Amino acid sequence: LNPDDTVTIGDTVNAQSDRIVAVSYGEKVYSAPVRMNGRSGVLEHYLGLSAKHISSTLLEQYSASGFALDAGWLVRETALGLSFGAALSNYGSGLKYLRDTDKISSIARSGVAWRGRTVRDHTLIVTHEYDRQTGEGLSSVRSGLEYNFEKMFSVRLGYKGCGALWLIRLKDCDMSSGNKGVTFGVGARHEGFAVDIGASLGNAVFDTTQVALSYRFTGWTARKTPERRRYTVRTEPEPAARKKAAPAKKRPVKRAEPARSAPAEGIFWIE
Repeated sequence: LNPDDTVTIGDTVNAQSDRIVAVSYGEKVYSAPVRMNGRSGVLEHYLGLSAKHISSTLLEQYSASGFALDAGWLVRETALGLSFGAALSNYGSGLKYLRDTDKISSIARSGVAWRGRTVRDHTLIVTHEYDRQTGEGLSSVRSGLEYNFEKMFSVRLGYKGCGALWLIRLKDCDMSSGNKGVTFGVGARHEGFAVDIGASLGNAVFDTTQVALSYRFTGWTARKTPERRRYTVRTEPEPAARKKAAPAKKRPVKRAEPARSAPAEGIFWIE
């Protein structure tokens, strides 16, 4: 690195390499039945959050690292296969390579997608996305196709440019540096494990290759706390004790008076 911040390199080197380790969590927070074009479906709402550690290397010798957060919201309609999403990516600290700290560019994203079945268990996904770099004030659009074979293999093709569906041109597009062109990728997944590889065909600086390894935890259900049954013990009143019959009163027995002797003659006896 020269004193004037220019680089003199004789051999071909990687301009930049990044490594990202992320932990993400998503949850369906609401669903309600809907009816569209005579079809009955379900409108599902999802929320997601990611925490990631970013380590970056410039010119294979200057390194920096930092933390960032991603948050997103997804609405999906099951009958027609339509979905809409919005997200904020790379919200966090900056990366300090030498003397200055480069702030990570936060990106606000919104997009729509359609998913439909083709043959057997194959699906086709068509997407269109609008990106806005909040710090630089630059915008871009992305369109893509993804074809899934038997829920195991995927083939992707995309394009990044300055036109919304190639009809509307963006005034503040970030294509001045040549960061545009065709992208393609492949993916494979099995029982929660997934490997994805993507590449872009820009100019010599912006030709990038991305490799992602991931594992998805699915099938978790909230553990139900067993209900505690409350038992109420009712004490029945004891039957009234039978009253004991009062003992029969003993009638006084008159004692036989002793026989009185006849009064003696000549004595008058008065009782």
